[in-house]
Amino acid sequence: MHFLKSLLFTFAVIAPTLAAAAHWPDLSTPAAGVGDERTNDAAVIVGIDQYTYIPHVTGASLNARAWFDYLNKTRGVPTANITLLCDNEATLENMTEYASQAASLAVKNGTLWFIFIGHGAPDAVVKDGLLVGVDTQASAKSIKARSLPRNKLLAALAQSKADRIVVVIDACFSGRDTSGLELVEGLQPLVLINKPHMDSRFTVLTAGRADEYSGPLPGVRRPAFSYIALGALRGWAKTDRNGNITAGNVLRYSEETIRATVHDRNQHPTLTGNPDTILGQSSGENGPDIAEIVKNGVQPTEKPAPEPHQPITIRTQPTDLEHAVLTIAPHQSEPLHQSKRTQLAQERLFVRTVRLKNGKVLITGGSDGRIALNSCELYDPASRQWSRTGDMIQIRASNAIALLNDGRILVAGGAVFKDDNTDTAETYDPITEQWSKAASMHEPRSGPGFTILKNGKVLVAGGRIHARTLTKSAEIYNPDKNTWELTASMNTDHFSMQNLLVTLKNGKVLVAGGMTNKCELYDPATGKWTMTGSMAYERTEHTLTLLKNGRVLAAGGNKCCNSAYALSSAEIYDPATGEWTMVSSLNDRRTLHSATLMKDGRVFVAAGTTGRTSDVFESAEIYDPEKDTWEIAGRIAGRAWHTAELLPNGEVMIMAGQAHDLPLSSVSIYTPPTEKNRNGNITEFSK
Repeated sequence: MHFLKSLLFTFAVIAPTLAAAAHWPDLSTPAAGVGDERTNDAAVIVGIDQYTYIPHVTGASLNARAWFDYLNKTRGVPTANITLLCDNEATLENMTEYASQAASLAVKNGTLWFIFIGHGAPDAVVKDGLLVGVDTQASAKSIKARSLPRNKLLAALAQSKADRIVVVIDACFSGRDTSGLELVEGLQPLVLINKPHMDSRFTVLTAGRADEYSGPLPGVRRPAFSYIALGALRGWAKTDRNGNITAGNVLRYSEETIRATVHDRNQHPTLTGNPDTILGQSSGENGPDIAEIVKNGVQPTEKPAPEPHQPITIRTQPTDLEHAVLTIAPHQSEPLHQSKRTQLAQERLFVRTVRLKNGKVLITGGSDGRIALNSCELYDPASRQWSRTGDMIQIRASNAIALLNDGRILVAGGAVFKDDNTDTAETYDPITEQWSKAASMHEPRSGPGFTILKNGKVLVAGGRIHARTLTKSAEIYNPDKNTWELTASMNTDHFSMQNLLVTLKNGKVLVAGGMTNKCELYDPATGKWTMTGSMAYERTEHTLTLLKNGRVLAAGGNKCCNSAYALSSAEIYDPATGEWTMVSSLNDRRTLHSATLMKDGRVFVAAGTTGRTSDVFESAEIYDPEKDTWEIAGRIAGRAWHTAELLPNGEVMIMAGQAHDLPLSSVSIYTPPTEKNRNGNITEFSK
């Protein structure tokens, strides 16, 4: 009888005004927007599913992404003001850096948010809690060294001029994982945690008391507190007469919901700060039917993986490097293998790749020489294996690609049918591994230049709009509004199958070469292109690499309009003077190669051709900007039309492409020198 009364009281407190659903709602769909754009707000959201050495926190990144959508799409915080750190990105250094950055972005009349979903741990010496970084090892010493102390975080946030500072911590400081087991040996539990050092602007919501541990929702593998607290802000909690949701409303809703539904642990969310602080306005969303969940349990609400799209044939007949034209006709291919592998499942060239914020590498579409590919694959550096992921909606090759600030991937344009390109665009969600349609560009284009701007928008410029018809036009994608806006056109044609746009450290964008030696700068502040210093050589199919000192290295390439003559020369652009300076030449003349900036500031250049696609180099070399020297790095599988990405551990992965007129599925990985291996090595993965 006592339990029934308690349950009825709980339901009365948390039941929404309208009819409720009988399951845990799916938070992947943003709630309705409330209010105007909040340009004075800023946020950092941390979600760590995949800890490297200690137990995982399943669903943390899903909750983090839902918080991103709430702040961005429901509250109107600009994408450029939000940092989302998931898994491998959530290091001590990144959490510290971006907390300080967000503190400077949030200003008067604004709110500064910091959301952490992952493991917490105790520091019994100073009686403080630790937000455990992704790469902490399974020892008490490592946890202390690789975690962010709560009071250090609050001190960094306190530097902000924002009117309100909201901290949500879905972690407890008892030293136990989500199942209640000891996180690592040797952690001394906190019996009493010191009161955090903070001023009256702060509201700190934590998943539980110092001697408790936080865990998942019943029936769904999602961290409970950050899910329920977000639901409260979306409208599940009671509001005041003006529709506002206070910190106290969020706390009471979270307490009552966890008390009613969670029976395998003691978990009592806590609030430090004024309970009357208004955190947001309700969007009127219905919450879950708690009584029904308690009575009958809950069914999972995660979306199923998408059905694979049928690919379409693409025939490629590259006659020379400047005038390679993709000819595409409808066709069906054999399905790709679903098993994981150390090389690609599909032979590909004309592909685009990007490293996700979680450290994985996504390869999209392209051509296998016969078949148009909308299929995609995902590389996991932890397991060193590839696996299939969601297919794109549209087949595309030689398209634009960009990593958005919220962690999604944008692809736009690309070659589709014979003498035809597409203006379509779509976005990939790394959490659901699904593609969603985005707004289309104003012009179809293949082989465009592309780069992400400092404000989080994406600039796409040039390319072919039809067959061999080039365009100087440029347009900008706004992820917050899902819109494309035309901007000023370039002053001259720039075309290459390699990307020719580089965002400089000053925020301007350099386009250099591409069937010319002319160079231009785009200023996002004015929306205009202006000419800058020209390169010494006309180049196309060369590489442009932004160095750590802010200068740009142009290496190799093909001498304009002469497909059989590759260049060994290299030159560097200095944004301070607007001029190019010749530097040491490569050891080999090469074009259609790749160039990757390594962690130590050197540039790894791999493979390529002499100018004829059938003649591929089986060598790699490294440029040292400080010494102005090129050093042979070793023998590597020959290829052209390929791509390369820097992996989180400092290795360079070279993948796909073409050799001897055949497309490739092979992968090469360069491992830089270490104390144990002073020469480094190159490992090949092929069928």
